[in-house]
Amino acid sequence: MAHIGVHPHERGRAQQLLIDLDMDIAPVPEDRIGATFDYERVRDALAATLACGHIELVESFAERMGRALLAAPGIEAIEIRVTKPAALAPDAEAAGVLLRMRRGRAA
Repeated sequence: MAHIGVHPHERGRAQQLLIDLDMDIAPVPEDRIGATFDYERVRDALAATLACGHIELVESFAERMGRALLAAPGIEAIEIRVTKPAALAPDAEAAGVLLRMRRGRAA
């Protein structure tokens, strides 16, 4: 649930977002949790993005979350899809954005 949207009726209320994330991570040298990316960082990046307050665009939401994730060691690139199910109801099932980013720049 996120405070997101450009329209007056979207302000002051949380709306559902669906987030799908693919990450290119560095190879894992050994089979132990400390040797790979800690997936709790995804939750932390989401919480930090939500803590920023109201965001107008799903594009901005995706970019903020993407930048937070790319700041973590071990991630080379991400593909993040943010979908807002109620955005165009009842005319469409959802609206959203797909953003690809690489360490140091957008892809």
